[in-house]
Amino acid sequence: MDGFFDVATQRVNLLLDNIFTVIKVAVGVLYTAEWYDKGSSMGMIIGTLQHFSADYKHAMGDSMFSKMMEWMLERLVVAMIGALRQKGIKLDPDQGLSGRLTAERQQVVNFFVQFIPPAKIQELIHPLELLHDFCCCTVKTAMLKLIPLYYQFPDLPQGLVEDVVRKRTDLDRSTVRSVLEAIRMRFMNNPPGLGCEATVFAKVKQ
Repeated sequence: MDGFFDVATQRVNLLLDNIFTVIKVAVGVLYTAEWYDKGSSMGMIIGTLQHFSADYKHAMGDSMFSKMMEWMLERLVVAMIGALRQKGIKLDPDQGLSGRLTAERQQVVNFFVQFIPPAKIQELIHPLELLHDFCCCTVKTAMLKLIPLYYQFPDLPQGLVEDVVRKRTDLDRSTVRSVLEAIRMRFMNNPPGLGCEATVFAKVKQ
């Protein structure tokens, strides 16, 4: 039975590899100038996921399909986090960044709630929500937003956090240096726990 599950899991992962190859370009638009000027590409991403999931639903059992949808959501969260590390993006609170990020997360929830219990969706999307809060915070609340993210996800990459700060268009160089210094002190004084269980951040390309 375990052998059958392993084979089925491999097949599902190959299917997901194919899906995320298809949406790679749309994910690459996230947070870029095009994302601000022409609107979010999340509709295209969700539409593609809808298309593939409808096809695959009839080709596998209910249990494996449910697992596939959970893995799909986790991969999407990883992709959305990874998009924050792309070159050429900007995080501009003056162009409605917070509202845009909230709307995109809601699009994700609205799609996956058809297949996954709400509590599981919240568990999987929670790290993205905390990271988005950090992306939009004020200088005064930066560390307050970072602390819960850091302690709930101890393998949070320091480089990702620093990238987010550098891509904020509303911060001058002096402020960026000040915030980065505070972040580095936080990571230095509270290094990630050795042997801690890997979280979704371990799957984000460094």
